[in-house]
Amino acid sequence: MYKTLYLLMIVLSMAGAATAATTDWPGLPPDCWSESRIVHNIDTWKKLPQNFKIEKVKVERPIKFENVSPNKGYSYKSEGFRPDVTISIYAEKDHLTVLKISDVFGVSDIKWINEKLLFIRIWWGRIAIDDVIFDVEKEAIVYSEPAVDGFQAYQQYEDFCKRLGGCKCIKKEDLHSK
Repeated sequence: MYKTLYLLMIVLSMAGAATAATTDWPGLPPDCWSESRIVHNIDTWKKLPQNFKIEKVKVERPIKFENVSPNKGYSYKSEGFRPDVTISIYAEKDHLTVLKISDVFGVSDIKWINEKLLFIRIWWGRIAIDDVIFDVEKEAIVYSEPAVDGFQAYQQYEDFCKRLGGCKCIKKEDLHSK
């Protein structure tokens, strides 16, 4: 009976170690990074569908905003910061395409990818991000992907790997030698 119990304890401890070694990081874990980074595909945020609205506002004449596309025909302006951001886009139509993003921590890195695609990084908090590619001609999101700011994970790995038995790149600290 004790042998069975002993074997069960060994199997369970090995399973626990295997679980701790598995990771959701798409590349190397944070203890191997040289600095913090944005990491994609860690989680799925459900905020984009209910907090990203596309509206059309009629215009009487062409409008040129400051941020002009590479083909010089389209432009956008961004207004607001937290909790609501509005991006108005003129794409040589009889209306503006207005993106209303609500309940956000902020929007950053809005930039033209090419003549018609606009990249938008939406921050839902200090860590949660959605990267969006918006087609101004189709007036639709053509791609979105969740991401996280790995700064906190990087700090936690730096602080705790040595003390908690080591990690992939940071070795265990010998507490008795201090």
